[in-house]
Amino acid sequence: MTTDTTRDPARERAQPPGPAVPEPVTPPQGPVPAPNFVDLLFHGLHDAAPHPDAGFTIGVALHLEGPTPELALIRERVAALAPVLPALTHRLRQHPPAWVPAEPDPERHITERPLGPGPVAAVLEELLREPLPADAPPWRLVLLRREPSASTPTSTPTSTPESTPGSDGGPAGSGSGSVLVYLTHHGLQDGGGLISVLETLFGPPLRPSQLSITARLPRLRRREARGSLSSLTGGGRIPMWRSRSHPLSAERHLLWAELPLARLREAARAGDCGANDIHLAAVAHAVAGWAAEHWPRAAHLPVPVFVPVSLRTPEEAVVPGNRCFPVRVDLPGGALAAARRLEGTVRATAPLRSVSHRAVLHRFSTALPTWLHLRLARFATRPGRMSIGSSFLLMRHRLTVGGTPVARVEPMMFCPDGTPMTVSLIAYRGIASVCFRIDRALPGAETLPDRWARAVEELAGGAGDRG
Repeated sequence: MTTDTTRDPARERAQPPGPAVPEPVTPPQGPVPAPNFVDLLFHGLHDAAPHPDAGFTIGVALHLEGPTPELALIRERVAALAPVLPALTHRLRQHPPAWVPAEPDPERHITERPLGPGPVAAVLEELLREPLPADAPPWRLVLLRREPSASTPTSTPTSTPESTPGSDGGPAGSGSGSVLVYLTHHGLQDGGGLISVLETLFGPPLRPSQLSITARLPRLRRREARGSLSSLTGGGRIPMWRSRSHPLSAERHLLWAELPLARLREAARAGDCGANDIHLAAVAHAVAGWAAEHWPRAAHLPVPVFVPVSLRTPEEAVVPGNRCFPVRVDLPGGALAAARRLEGTVRATAPLRSVSHRAVLHRFSTALPTWLHLRLARFATRPGRMSIGSSFLLMRHRLTVGGTPVARVEPMMFCPDGTPMTVSLIAYRGIASVCFRIDRALPGAETLPDRWARAVEELAGGAGDRG
């Protein structure tokens, strides 16, 4: 999933924006752009994944607040808007590479199944393992309909939880109503594309520039380009995740944590930084604390994190493919107080907050031929060069499915083979929901969501000194 890391107060407002100007939705102008190297790489790695847990399916769980909508209404809505959403009506042709039109079948792509009183997390884990259509656009909508006889209430509380650390049951297991799950191949849609599609389908009428994950890229200046080139080379090998006693596997935990978004913003104001800096510092603090107890080879090392920076413009809001570029940042590791770790994190993430740096990334991603980018990317994803992936997505618009409001949005992240863990945050209606997709070979990994939540609380000044 991509992330929007530029600090922009207008995009971090606690209150939802005012009513959007109603305008008819129009399809993107011109032909669909050709697949880029990320799209091709992700399709190839997905096909080679040794276990379904290491596949490239991503998604979100939309927890509904109120009556379960009728499946027919959802199918009608999607069918009406699919013609203006190329990300729903194309699939990848490998030879020669191209996005080719492919008509989705509402009865095949949009289904429902009963949801019993057990944890939703187990159902979501199974859905992530199920294959997406191979001969049609690779996405699905699954309505998990809460059975009236289930012991769980049929509505989700609207109040913001104080803190909900994750587990295999996780906050996803505490949902009280029906759930609409959206799944897609990461080669077809990145996080920005996924959110743009959902806001178009279930949000208020919006212009492309009003969607949450689009931004204008500034003109590239040569002086700025020289200063940013060093970050494009990445870093060297990352041996900290290779262990003879605990070799990485292809099976994954699916865990969550939830906190009020206000807690991250309070910490950001105190640290004079952005909410994503708080998120990344909390990730580093959680990993460093965990490593000190369970993974000594990483206990005193910096924490390399790959952050996908969104390059999606309004014109590309709903086109298929990825519009992001991964940037490696080495966050401070070792035994540090959370406040000291945040200071080092803010220094390390300076390029992520630079709008001009986005222009450099965009130019670099389009200047080289696809085959060369693909060769470089395959080299960068060899064993020993992968590390933690982290993303931060802010949804500014409230969603409604068939007249029923969406109370919570939970991300469902991927974690490719050779990657120890990925962490994806989606902020919606004042709640920051964080998905941890972690290799099951890592001992004690189930403690990481709670460690992340406690680190945020410490940075916000509400948890005392737990450094």
